[in-house]
Amino acid sequence: MSLTVRQVLTEAHSSLTEQDVALVLQATLPSRVKAQPPSQSEVDLLKALSGLDGAAHDELVRVLDDPDATQRYSDRIAANLAAQTLHSTLSPQATAHLLGVDRTTVDRRRKAHQLYAITTPIGLRYPAWQFHLATVMDEQEAGTDEAGAISTVPSAAWLQEVIEAIPADVHPLTVGALMTEPAEETDGRSPLSWLASGGPAGPVVALVRELAWLP
Repeated sequence: MSLTVRQVLTEAHSSLTEQDVALVLQATLPSRVKAQPPSQSEVDLLKALSGLDGAAHDELVRVLDDPDATQRYSDRIAANLAAQTLHSTLSPQATAHLLGVDRTTVDRRRKAHQLYAITTPIGLRYPAWQFHLATVMDEQEAGTDEAGAISTVPSAAWLQEVIEAIPADVHPLTVGALMTEPAEETDGRSPLSWLASGGPAGPVVALVRELAWLP
């Protein structure tokens, strides 16, 4: 069954519009330029070093031997990353509503590096990982209100040092993965959990700065 963009957004209860998605994809997917196909020696090397076997290896061979398939595969990856970025971030208005402040306050905190924001084709977006204790604390530790809702983390002081250390050219999904995945440097906890429980920002800042070395 084929799905439309509108159906996907409706089923996901997303505040995004079809125009938002179109603008992001327009900026994400480059104009079709016939790229120089890889040489046979490059193709053979990729096949040999892939570590794949069976159906996965056959699919790799098919893609490498078909420039159009390679382009389609690349486009799907770009579109998927764009969709994940939108889905994992909040608009300024949604951020203000979540924190119980106005948009001017949100913008002021962003400029003071108290909130982490990224620039997208549809404007500023705020990665959601920085707001929810549910992602960093277990049920016993997390604060709840009378309705049982998980408390949110507003512009926490410990986050400012981390935000200031984030390299400008690192993809926001990479930053989000780093902040929410366990790390040896933070005693096997996620950096976000480490910070929320009172750990010093130094180890997390060091981890974030290392992102600058990623290809």
